[in-house]
Amino acid sequence: MRLLVVGGSGFIGRNVVERLAAGSHGFGQVAATYCHAADFPPWARARGIEPLELDLGRAVRLPGEFDAAIYAAGNADHAAAADRPLFDAELNASALLRFIEAFHGRLVYLSSGSVYYGLSGEVNPGLAVRPTFAYGISKLASELYAAAARERGRLASLATIRLFYAFGRHDKPRRLVPRVLSAALERPNEPFRVQGTGQSCIDPLFAAGVADVLVGAAARPEVEGVFDLCGNAPRTVIELAKEIARIVGVTLAVESAGGREEYPVTFHASARRLLDAVNLPSVGRFDEGVRQTLAWLRERGSLH
Repeated sequence: MRLLVVGGSGFIGRNVVERLAAGSHGFGQVAATYCHAADFPPWARARGIEPLELDLGRAVRLPGEFDAAIYAAGNADHAAAADRPLFDAELNASALLRFIEAFHGRLVYLSSGSVYYGLSGEVNPGLAVRPTFAYGISKLASELYAAAARERGRLASLATIRLFYAFGRHDKPRRLVPRVLSAALERPNEPFRVQGTGQSCIDPLFAAGVADVLVGAAARPEVEGVFDLCGNAPRTVIELAKEIARIVGVTLAVESAGGREEYPVTFHASARRLLDAVNLPSVGRFDEGVRQTLAWLRERGSLH
């Protein structure tokens, strides 16, 4: 069986590549796509993965048939989506449509918990959703386009996974977990300030756990439908920042920057249904994920 990782050079994509390089996945051949990432081909080859240059901004042509694909490409910048919704729709919905024109196997589509924006409390895929900002809208549109392709028989099977918040190796320095680790270890006597009130709900999981789930789902064509993927331990952003600091042995003062939060998260979910479907006991330990993230940041020289 041949597997294609679309968006292999991105944050989640690289974690999936590393998971696949570790073996025990059931696929005979694995390729991963990249675009404008010159470091990716040698990085992928060193891990036994075939790099495939693919520009989703134009018509897609694949070199042969792939039995399954993990689609982790697209825009992941919420601020850019709000400021440039056309750009966001192009990178998310339009790019996916171009890919589906060329691919007809088993698709594992990585969507986002942002489709639940506007709801409060515990959410699940059975609820009607009507997201209120551009990123959630483009992700929901992408889900619907994929579902329509599956309904018409253009995809062999489809699993849509709504990821809430991931952190770990290959994360961007501007994101929350690397920023907290940097503050805790380099400026422990200064308060760490979070956007808005700091009361938004966040339920992170280590990206290696995300990769385990995506690879497991790709190998199980019988797993179909829409699923939530989160850490199963929701807390506020302020609580999370303090917890990260405690894990690395620091007591960090965390303050709200104040002001209105444009898109507060007031919902949470459970990953249990998805974990059962792919036969995984858990998404991994949060504290171990933080320590591994710290080790990776030090390895690349981001922290001392």
